[in-house]
Amino acid sequence: MLKTPLNLIGAVSVLMIAPLATAQLSASFVEPDFRQDANTSYSQWEDFTSAYTPGPAGNTPDVASGPGQLFQVTAPTAPPMGVPLPPISLSSANNIYTGWQVGDFVLTAVIGADVQSVSLQVAASGNRFDWEAFGLSVGIVAPDMIVAPDMIVAPDMIIANFDEEVQIPTPGGLVTSYNQVYQLTWDLSAMDGDVRSFRIDFETQESSISLDAIALDVAFAPAPGAAGLLGIGA
Repeated sequence: MLKTPLNLIGAVSVLMIAPLATAQLSASFVEPDFRQDANTSYSQWEDFTSAYTPGPAGNTPDVASGPGQLFQVTAPTAPPMGVPLPPISLSSANNIYTGWQVGDFVLTAVIGADVQSVSLQVAASGNRFDWEAFGLSVGIVAPDMIVAPDMIVAPDMIIANFDEEVQIPTPGGLVTSYNQVYQLTWDLSAMDGDVRSFRIDFETQESSISLDAIALDVAFAPAPGAAGLLGIGA
């Protein structure tokens, strides 16, 4: 049975950190405090293998091989006449570029233990993501399943690790692009029952966004009986 979700409309804290110059956006990823602890997992995607992954298999982590699959479920379609952007595709740098379309991403993870905290970091360029539209839902990991609004948990905190505006020259003039690295966190420790799997849904909202990298950190409760074996609470 699913836990009682938090309210998606709830307050979200947004912290801005001064931009840093970096050649690779994922260099601005930070290590969550709990990453080196016991009962944690760490996954990271740098080189995506497919821009269209409706399921059952998605992009798997290639830097840190913890649990998780990333799906992009908008089917590539040719642009309308006169639109100078391609459909959703994989770039030469193995980024997922949305082109003229809106990307629809689903990140799923099956942990197998009661999840306490989730940290998601996303590096992207081009137009902006709507960071407050990221939503986590528990117990549903099918990428093609629609999640009811009252099952979605909003991030507890959104932090900008890196955010800069750049002007890119094109034949039609200067185009504004945003290099952005954000961290979103969810505290699930107070939810009823066990959270053993979850998914995070996010759309690009706008066209022309390049997804560069993703890092997922999860902290979960020890298996039942582990505290007794360690002599804790005796």
